[in-house]
Amino acid sequence: DEAKVATCGYLYTWDAMMNDAQSSDYNPSGVQGICPEGWHVPSTVEFDALLAYLSSNDQFRCGSGNDYYPVAKALADTAGWSGSSNTCAIGNDKSTNNASHFSALPSGYYYVNGENAYSSSFGSLTSFWSTTESSQNTTTSFVMNLYKDFPRPYMNPEDKVFGFSVRCVKN
Repeated sequence: DEAKVATCGYLYTWDAMMNDAQSSDYNPSGVQGICPEGWHVPSTVEFDALLAYLSSNDQFRCGSGNDYYPVAKALADTAGWSGSSNTCAIGNDKSTNNASHFSALPSGYYYVNGENAYSSSFGSLTSFWSTTESSQNTTTSFVMNLYKDFPRPYMNPEDKVFGFSVRCVKN
């Protein structure tokens, strides 16, 4: 949806994002992909390092205890997210979001199935491609997801033909 590009940017397939580079699970990934010179697309190892850092600092955690990475609110922008009644979820008390200044916006995703194109979950989900392919299926690669109802970011493999966001990291 071209109207959303000014706010959320473009959504890319994995192949477009990688720009002919090979899969990587290194830190740093070493994959420039579509990122500008001097920047790279992160691997799952880099996303994990980010989540571990945020989780180890109380100012980025929501709640207390040993909950695994309750830092989604710290990554999500204060604007654009749908509401949620779940404690520590991105959509709950959005004014407390974005402590890390990562400013993730809920761009949803894009999918083409034959002649039909779908855009879904705008306002409730954002997914960032990683450079890491799934070891079980080379038609999938991992994304880091933020969902309005969840306190934790989560990684899962997605089909490479989906359109997701890309977050470039400075070298």
